[in-house]
Amino acid sequence: MVGEGAQHASFLIYHNCLPITVTISVVHAWCTREERRALWSGLLRDKPLHGPWLVGGDFNVVVEAGEKKRGLPFCLLEALDFLDFMSSAELFDAGFSGSSFMWCNNRLGRARIWKRLDRLLLNASCYDVGLAVSVSHLARDPSDHSRLLLSVKTLEEGKPRPFRFINAWTTHARFRDVVQRAEEAVLEAEKRVEEDGSSDAQESLQRANVEWRRCLLVEENFWRQTAKVLWLGLGDKNTKFFHSAVKQRRLQSFVHWIQDDQGNWIASEKGIGALLRRALVLWLFVISHLFLGFIIHYPQTNSRLRQ
Repeated sequence: MVGEGAQHASFLIYHNCLPITVTISVVHAWCTREERRALWSGLLRDKPLHGPWLVGGDFNVVVEAGEKKRGLPFCLLEALDFLDFMSSAELFDAGFSGSSFMWCNNRLGRARIWKRLDRLLLNASCYDVGLAVSVSHLARDPSDHSRLLLSVKTLEEGKPRPFRFINAWTTHARFRDVVQRAEEAVLEAEKRVEEDGSSDAQESLQRANVEWRRCLLVEENFWRQTAKVLWLGLGDKNTKFFHSAVKQRRLQSFVHWIQDDQGNWIASEKGIGALLRRALVLWLFVISHLFLGFIIHYPQTNSRLRQ
């Protein structure tokens, strides 16, 4: 055991199917904002210095108005406390499949309240070591909470990676090397200014700064496109947040299972790939025939296309 408190317990998990030791924290948070502050502090004490960390359970708080239905109005301050903890702990929501709400008070009519109180959080190290984590919301009966089904897979190494075109490549083929060289040029120019302070040295420093800023814009464009999140504004250059955001998107975009046309669920990576390939071939077949039929019925369009 790594640590424990009145609202949580943290463990180190060893298994021969896992590539590395995993830290898991189980949570059952209390009801009030003040009581949960002790939980956030305790979890931060258990935060591993390195390696995967999974934190799951009943956090007893919703982070947005869409995570509850009926009952008291959404409390922004409670959500901000939770989000501040997630930021400090460098954790993000693993996502889920199934019902949107995890808890119900089981009352009838307008008195029935739904909330998403249970969730799984994980850190970016899960992606670094090749763990693909998925969460399913199971049935609630007979409890007022749905059960969480946690599935962990190890990503196969050596698989062909999907091709992604990044706009920064059109600006310069090896832009990150260029950024490093531009920064070194600025440092050399600053050193020269400190030594002689001549006008030539000042002009060299200005030119180096201009080139460095241009390179930083290219680098910002790369991470902005890769992360696909709202850029935080001026001054944030290639921060750790955006590296984590990229890893979060890749973890959450992983396909864990897929249903075929017979209603069977496919979980193996080879089976999922084969099913997606068949669907793509069928889609291309349908599109090509629709286009051919359009040309046959509207021959004037065919002559325009040739022109």
